[in-house]
Amino acid sequence: MIKFFRHIRRSLINQNKMGKYFKYAIGEILLVVIGILIALQINIWNQEKNNEQKVINTLKQIQKDLLNDLQEAQYFSDSWERDDKMLTHFFKASKPEKYFRDNISDFAFIGLTTHRFVQNKQGYNRLNEQIEIVPPKYDDVLNKLSRLYNERSTYLFENQDVFNAQVQDYRNYLYDNVEWMENFDINNEEVFNYYYSSNKHRKSLVKIRANLNRYNNQFSVVKDQSLLCYLAIRAIINDRSEYPNIIKSFGLEYSNNNIEDFIGSYGFKSDSLALNFMEIKYNVLFWSSPNQRELYTEGFILREYGKDSLGFVSSNIYPMKFIRDANNKVTGFKGFNSNDSTDGVEAIKLD
Repeated sequence: MIKFFRHIRRSLINQNKMGKYFKYAIGEILLVVIGILIALQINIWNQEKNNEQKVINTLKQIQKDLLNDLQEAQYFSDSWERDDKMLTHFFKASKPEKYFRDNISDFAFIGLTTHRFVQNKQGYNRLNEQIEIVPPKYDDVLNKLSRLYNERSTYLFENQDVFNAQVQDYRNYLYDNVEWMENFDINNEEVFNYYYSSNKHRKSLVKIRANLNRYNNQFSVVKDQSLLCYLAIRAIINDRSEYPNIIKSFGLEYSNNNIEDFIGSYGFKSDSLALNFMEIKYNVLFWSSPNQRELYTEGFILREYGKDSLGFVSSNIYPMKFIRDANNKVTGFKGFNSNDSTDGVEAIKLD
């Protein structure tokens, strides 16, 4: 090819066609420049492709971190729910003494055990180190991750510290005032009598339960946001694999329902028909309101409990039982307070 161009140049010079020679030379230079620009662009495309693959690999690591966090979060939620039910029975005195004797191994540690949830942030920290190469199309998931690991986590850990400090203060009180703490034994009759009969212990549990509830509320939001980030990343990397077991446990497969039946806006009768939305994102249902959109999240993820029955992944309070008309069209739902089995709220589907 080089010999071919050299031959053309010599031919033009020999024929004394200098005008055509200069035009040809300029054209040859332009071809070289265009070739260089194409090569540079190909190099840029390859670099962008490599950078994006690095980001995708990091997002996959964040996915794994989120799954670990969700497993630990679910363990905490299950423990909190069990302890909360025991405390409900205790404060209402609805269970006989034998109930507490049979469950003393669990009951003895309520109010004396601290909780320490630590997020797995290796993937997120790596993503921050790569922030300069993250394509703009990933800004949405970056915002979600930032809210989770910064804003929401801050509230969670503040409540966690308050709760743990209160528990530690009460433990210190017991060490200073009761001899059996030195050689703690749940089979000790003094231990049982104190837990079951002490007014001091009852008052302490009331305070600890209140702080634990606030802590759990923040924990539920972090769990919901962790699941949201997991689903958003799954959509970005086009992950079509089977859900991991922890995700399956959240009831997101909706096998008993056609979720499109529930899409639309709803109004609560008790709140002058304030507008709320049910919509599909990342192949799951979300419940949201305009205020929630403006604050920190797109909404709360809904799970399936059964046919025409949905609830929040973050909490089992107020599961929804949907109502249909004679044409099998959803017209609204009733929410039930699962804590006391009473009717909670009623909503009408507006479109």
